[in-house]
Amino acid sequence: MPIIIDASSKLQDLSTAQKQLAVAAATIGIGGAVTLIVCRWLEKPSVSKLDRCRAIIDAEKNPDNQIPNSLNKYDSRAQPNERLVTAFGINNSFTASNKVASQAFRKRAEDRLAVDKPGWVKIEKCITDTVRHELGTAIAEIDLSELAQLVAMKAIIGPLLEADTTRLDNHQELIELASQVNTQWLLSKSAYEPKPVPIRSFEQSSDLQEALEAVFPGWRNCPDTEEPENPLNYILPGYETLWRVVLRGFIEVVGRNHDAMPVWTRALGSFVANPCRQQLLMGEYPGTEELGNQNIGVSALAIAKETLRLYPPTRRIYRTFTTPAGESGEKSADIEDLHRDTGVWGDDAELFRPERWHDLAEDAYEGVGFLAFGAKPHFACPARRIFKTNDKMPFGVAMVALIIGVLSVETNGKWKMVGELEEQGVPLKTDREAYHDLKLRCVEKQE
Repeated sequence: MPIIIDASSKLQDLSTAQKQLAVAAATIGIGGAVTLIVCRWLEKPSVSKLDRCRAIIDAEKNPDNQIPNSLNKYDSRAQPNERLVTAFGINNSFTASNKVASQAFRKRAEDRLAVDKPGWVKIEKCITDTVRHELGTAIAEIDLSELAQLVAMKAIIGPLLEADTTRLDNHQELIELASQVNTQWLLSKSAYEPKPVPIRSFEQSSDLQEALEAVFPGWRNCPDTEEPENPLNYILPGYETLWRVVLRGFIEVVGRNHDAMPVWTRALGSFVANPCRQQLLMGEYPGTEELGNQNIGVSALAIAKETLRLYPPTRRIYRTFTTPAGESGEKSADIEDLHRDTGVWGDDAELFRPERWHDLAEDAYEGVGFLAFGAKPHFACPARRIFKTNDKMPFGVAMVALIIGVLSVETNGKWKMVGELEEQGVPLKTDREAYHDLKLRCVEKQE
């Protein structure tokens, strides 16, 4: 179990000190004021588990035999993603086989995700308007997965592709694009099933191309001197991972009857009302009538990171390893298993409990057992970036918190979740087809 000690405690006072790793919560300055200084000592995961994940992601040596990889790090990542090049016609960091091309795309994405306070206010309005429109036009009930896909798609095409996200008349086109992306993704993975079928190429996927053209008309029309940039370069790493995370985060917050739900929804609601870094970090504390004497705060950041811990955007990260003799094979870093390691997270590692992040810094656990955004130095996701100034937020956790927050605020007391869910204490299913039968039913219209 994680052990909490105050800053005055000494390592020699801990019987398991030699096995523990200190993660000191950064002294967080907000508006020039110091808000907290806390230390938490965390059990390290087994060396084989954490180090294996990092070694596979880094792709320098085969973790099983320490034989150097003949492929460079970028080619090692690109080869398992060749199916995405065929299926979606993309060319981004995940498919680039050299450092220059990979880092150039990463820099463009990172710059676009450096959203300031006015930008986050704009994103919040986009998400809120979208959810209100969909709920307001629904007849009695609405498909929850489809709503999560629509909101995630609109949320990322604004900052990443400069799309007009104020429109409410193109939702069917966006839903169709989301559906076609999902269909093509599943078809691309079927090539690796026991009875494989050939991957349907992007050029052969007329439905996907038509859906993409409907949302981004004329995207192929570039000056002769420029190569057209496929919008899917950004949609796949942005939308594809986001919608599944926020769907499960929302289900956990409002659909599983957790005792702390009122506290969680207050923290998220406060962030929706004021989407800034200070509010993202600010803890919400339960009243005595809610959780007795447990005075443990929870922030929107904690809720987002707990969602990303239990339901990482990429469950397994693949790399190709090739020996000097030319023998080649793939290995996977099991991020989901690492994130549920009881050695780091305690005996309740499979329980959704945002309070475990209480009083920890923004990047806490990332050196211990939290790899939701890849691994530094070469393969950290642009959405992970933590800014030194208070006017910008890490895009990934902020977006997860904002979407879950808006869904929670807009459905509170007016819509209820209908469908089968696992019992408490058991993680939600993580396959992409799960919960497609889950609905939001309007209580008012039902009555």
